[in-house]
Amino acid sequence: MFLQILLIFILYIVVNFIQKNRKSSSNEPPSAFSIEWPLVGSLFRLGIRPHQTLTKWAEKSGPIFKFYMGDYKTVCVSDPQMIREIWHINMDNFHDVPAIPTMRVVSGDFSNIAMAREYRWRRNRNLCANTFSKMNLKTTSPPVLNNQCKLLMKYIDKIYESGSLFKVQEFMKRYSVNIILEVVFSSKMDYEDKRLDKLIQLTNQNFVNNQTGNIMDVVSILQPFYYIWIKYITGVPVDGLKAYMNELLQEHKKDLNPEKPRDLYDQIILDYGDEDVEGILRLGVDLYLTGVEAGAVAMEWVLLYVTNYPEIQQKVYEELKKVLADDVDDSDNNGMINLKHRINCPYTLAVIKEVMRVAPAAVFGLPRIAKEDVEIGGYTVTKGTQVMMNLHSTHHDKRFYEDPYVFDPNRWLFEDDNNRKANNMAFLPYGVGPRSCIGQHLSNDFMFIGISNILLNYNLTSPNGQNHLIDDTPIFGLTVRSKPFSVKLEKR
Repeated sequence: MFLQILLIFILYIVVNFIQKNRKSSSNEPPSAFSIEWPLVGSLFRLGIRPHQTLTKWAEKSGPIFKFYMGDYKTVCVSDPQMIREIWHINMDNFHDVPAIPTMRVVSGDFSNIAMAREYRWRRNRNLCANTFSKMNLKTTSPPVLNNQCKLLMKYIDKIYESGSLFKVQEFMKRYSVNIILEVVFSSKMDYEDKRLDKLIQLTNQNFVNNQTGNIMDVVSILQPFYYIWIKYITGVPVDGLKAYMNELLQEHKKDLNPEKPRDLYDQIILDYGDEDVEGILRLGVDLYLTGVEAGAVAMEWVLLYVTNYPEIQQKVYEELKKVLADDVDDSDNNGMINLKHRINCPYTLAVIKEVMRVAPAAVFGLPRIAKEDVEIGGYTVTKGTQVMMNLHSTHHDKRFYEDPYVFDPNRWLFEDDNNRKANNMAFLPYGVGPRSCIGQHLSNDFMFIGISNILLNYNLTSPNGQNHLIDDTPIFGLTVRSKPFSVKLEKR
């Protein structure tokens, strides 16, 4: 019996090896490697920072190439035009994500908005667009952002007065979580509330644990066992967030007024009705996670970079100070930067943009599966192939950025519109197309207000002195974030 099982397994390995190393089309993208290993493919070649590894492969193989991630034939694309061909022009052919165990469990069998199958996604997206339109976030969110920024600055002032170091990640996450809770759910928590600590812990676990390239997800013979494991035995962090969304749902239902919805969640409940509670919870989790993570991670990177580049930090401060000084109608500002000042802060915006170029949070977005054969960039992407973008490579491409590994906010301050457009074409921190990040505008707003007011009031320095830079080595997960770090606060 053992010998039979062994022979079957050896035969499986041989067949798997042959399948991985033969061409299914004469016009496929170039291969990153001449040999792909059975079962794992090139998975173990990716290392602990796959976005950087894939950038090196792109430098060797070109802006579109193929490799095997476990049993998934994968085409990686970094050319911005090809990315648009897949995620925008040919989106109807690339709606679905791979049916791997983690995505299946996290999405509730693909019932949320980020990972939903095509028919479900169209319904969810239309409902979201309708909800956002009805609630008019451009009008309702600014007061929330201003109040939350005041709360953030209050706690930063306490840290300064105590002589403690400012733990950047901790407070950027508290700030972003509270903004999303208030805008979407009319809820907020004190920064010292233990429930907020638990919510942040669940949020972080979702982005650290569900990273791309888990061997159990991408090797076919392991997938059924892994699905049972995470579905019925261990669970996933999103279950905790779903339970919290259910608490908020019950609270909202108690005093729901169809004529006057308080927030986005009220409007979602009204639009979905009573028959799809699961859909309401999944959409609530999606809005929460996408809104919180993108802005919080970007803010962490901005504060790290301006600490390491004090001359840039000083220029931002001088611009912000001048903007407030020039504001003749300062009655509603209380000495704070708000959204109306953004148009007069080109250098501050250039710094934020340059950080998002150098360190995009969602480097891969979500991978997609080709429904049918399609031509991309002159190559054939065959049916069933997984496609992924690598924004780290896009944002460091010498064709679009001069000295791409140099941190230089001035590259965004062109007077020549042609140069500005050339750079913008290759600037895709939120992805592109109809399935790009739905919370990007809100993230940009609260990021600008938070960063601006911190730098207006405090000079940030390394705790170990000016000559000791903060480590900018990235940590890879579903988002690419910095290592935990603290800064010393000096009052302006």
